[in-house]
Amino acid sequence: MPTTTTTSQVVTPVETPFYDVEKRLDDESIDDYDAVLFTVCDVFGRPRGKFAVGSGVKKFVKEGMEMPNTTCVLGFNSEVPKTVLRYSQAKASTCRMFPDLSSLRPLSWLCKEGRKVGQVLCDLYDSSKKPDPSSPREIAKRQVAALEKIGFQIMSAHETEFMMFHKGTLNPMGGNIHEIVNMYRLDGELSFLYDVMLGLLNSGIPVETQMEEFQPGQVEYSLQPQYGIKMADCVHRMRYIAKAIGDTGGFDSVFMTRPHAENQSNGYHLNHSLWTLDGKNAFYDPDGDHKCSEILRHWVAGLLLHGHALLALFNPTTNCYERLHGFFSPSDNVWNYDDRNARLRVKTKGKNVHIEDRSPSSACNPYLVLAGLIAAGMDGIVNKLECPAPREFRPLVEGDARGKPENPLPKTFDEALNALEKDTVLKTALGKEFIEDYIALCKEFQLEKLKDSLVKEPSERFEAARALFLYNL
Repeated sequence: MPTTTTTSQVVTPVETPFYDVEKRLDDESIDDYDAVLFTVCDVFGRPRGKFAVGSGVKKFVKEGMEMPNTTCVLGFNSEVPKTVLRYSQAKASTCRMFPDLSSLRPLSWLCKEGRKVGQVLCDLYDSSKKPDPSSPREIAKRQVAALEKIGFQIMSAHETEFMMFHKGTLNPMGGNIHEIVNMYRLDGELSFLYDVMLGLLNSGIPVETQMEEFQPGQVEYSLQPQYGIKMADCVHRMRYIAKAIGDTGGFDSVFMTRPHAENQSNGYHLNHSLWTLDGKNAFYDPDGDHKCSEILRHWVAGLLLHGHALLALFNPTTNCYERLHGFFSPSDNVWNYDDRNARLRVKTKGKNVHIEDRSPSSACNPYLVLAGLIAAGMDGIVNKLECPAPREFRPLVEGDARGKPENPLPKTFDEALNALEKDTVLKTALGKEFIEDYIALCKEFQLEKLKDSLVKEPSERFEAARALFLYNL
């Protein structure tokens, strides 16, 4: 199935209104905080912002906080892009961050000795109060609003993997032991891991389980399902908090997809379902095949049709492609019922029908994953795209037709970016300006910088990738 360039009907973006200042100030809980960290998420998923203290907190809630107009599009070492002409050739200008007070949560490990410190997520606006076109949270909010406009809301829950190394080294927590769900492996660090989990919970992150994954030092957090933008907010904050608390214990929390050539990778499995506005699971049909509705099948058709282009958003670094086409990571752009070898694993236990998209990596920006997923799925629903038959793909079975991909996913970041560039549906939904910025940033700060190392032996290739991604994601 090739990547799409057109469909019969394009879902147009929904404009989200500028936040009303007085309505935001109705939330008096901001007065409980001695200091608040105001942050906006950049294109590569990193929080950028400033602390406000004392009386300044309420001032910045009302007036916004000034930031450079390049805040969301800086390189991995804060370089201003030369290839994004509206930044490189324009005079220096500023934007303003305005907070979404519904996202205000404590930073639990800083709340000591009677002080209360929090974080609030912001959206970036220009001087005329128009949303910045490269602000990922705003892009995701537009897609959530567009989905609600056609009668649905998305519920999602994420399984996020990352690795913990002793600070400044590549020595994994718990030693170099390859085991999965073996509690002995990290027994010596259980007290610290418990502190991390409590820190996340007390900072408003809805952690459900923590699991020891196969890779040495690798942990996975599964989060409780949330509606709309809330899950992306939780994942974005979780990464920041895991890094901060890890640092206090002498560990680096690493979300780079694959730090070592010889080891396994970090994934980011996205479980999701659609619900009607009156609270019914739109993916569930008691009379459908495997209890799956036509809405689910149209949604799957959209995700598959745009699968190659989505990969550029779901796997946003060159290093991400070291994970794909491997053990229990997607190779073929197909779906199947409860099958970990398929990109889309449709789970049909009871009435809890939902989809696990196994293609995103730990390095992804959760807002761009959510935005791309909704845009692609809505194309399937709005245009009633026909869902292909499920496929049993078995990559490890030799001499079997099931082991040959029918619709292989891109094997390089360059290939995925080319697919995104050609996908007019995603361009329209996410914003042509944003897609052009994103592709330019990835080419300038990754493909160009790493072009020599990408063709070298694994040891040199991974060394160059670590220099760029290990501490910058």
